[in-house]
Amino acid sequence: MAIDRVKLVYQLMVFLLFILTMVGCYPKIGVLKEEVLLSKKLFYEASMTDITRIKEVDLCSPSGSEIAIFGQLSMHIVDRLGTLKRKVNFEWKHGILSPDIIVKNCSHFDIIASGTFDAGRLDQYGKVVWFYESDNTLSIDDMATGDLNRDGELEFYVATDKGLHQLNYSGEKIWEKGESAWRVKVLDLGKNEMPLVVTCLSYKNLLQFRDYEGNLIREIKPEVEILDLEFCDWPSPRHFLTERGNTIYILDTNGKVFFKHKLGNFFDLTEIFDIRGVSVKLFKDQKDYFAVVLRLRAGSDRSILCIFSPDGRLVYREVLHCTTGITAIRLSTNSEILLVGDGPGKVYSYQANEEP
Repeated sequence: MAIDRVKLVYQLMVFLLFILTMVGCYPKIGVLKEEVLLSKKLFYEASMTDITRIKEVDLCSPSGSEIAIFGQLSMHIVDRLGTLKRKVNFEWKHGILSPDIIVKNCSHFDIIASGTFDAGRLDQYGKVVWFYESDNTLSIDDMATGDLNRDGELEFYVATDKGLHQLNYSGEKIWEKGESAWRVKVLDLGKNEMPLVVTCLSYKNLLQFRDYEGNLIREIKPEVEILDLEFCDWPSPRHFLTERGNTIYILDTNGKVFFKHKLGNFFDLTEIFDIRGVSVKLFKDQKDYFAVVLRLRAGSDRSILCIFSPDGRLVYREVLHCTTGITAIRLSTNSEILLVGDGPGKVYSYQANEEP
């Protein structure tokens, strides 16, 4: 009888989740918690898909650094006031899931593309330079770039179900190492330390660190199972940001859990699909806060913005339209503002307007 009740409860939960997905009855857009008073205003709006990445870049503009705003089909470069300076449409077979920009010098940048099926490099006009495509025997999951041998030319590291591949700047495969890799990042902490490429082997729950030649330098088993992998500079560099179910985790480079936060309440009904976070100096006389945007699963078209105080307490939470775009930019007042996507083609700025 008890087993029958458990089965009934489980079936009801599955049915409820199905209904929520079909009718779109997810958390309503808006602020849910606000212990720190923030001013929110529209920073940029254009005809774009959901904002996937926001990144500050230095293209030697007389007015200072600029902001690259990515959708899946295009990138817009705007100044620090949100004025459009340049638009680049991607000439790709389909939308790019994880676009990024690599600035080589003031007059040249590249765009990298990676997704579930392919990876590649585009020029600054959005045209394909090379294309690394999966086939019936290869599945591509992620790509990162770096200069591990310090020769001034970038390499590309592709995570596939057949191992980690290193490509040269022209997209030619140099080597293939290891086993199925789900996520890949380049860990470069400066000229005094050896840069490494980090891969996530989710089926074994391992993080592997390799050098430029692909040699395995070390391997760790994190305290929690990792399904996503982002670098995290809060409360200091050398941390990883990940998620599991509806819980945020920050790990050190030994895989130890430094910080965790469970969404809880209504959000138990859905899981985190993607995560990205940044430290942000909201107040010039305080340590950095931590802001993280979480894209939810199950077709909810929702993301959650959470902001944590320097001691790790949740002080702000807001439901947004679908986005993974977030960054912090410094002001002349020695504090920073937060830029966050919010649905197709919109970016908002957040700024603390009084000392807590």
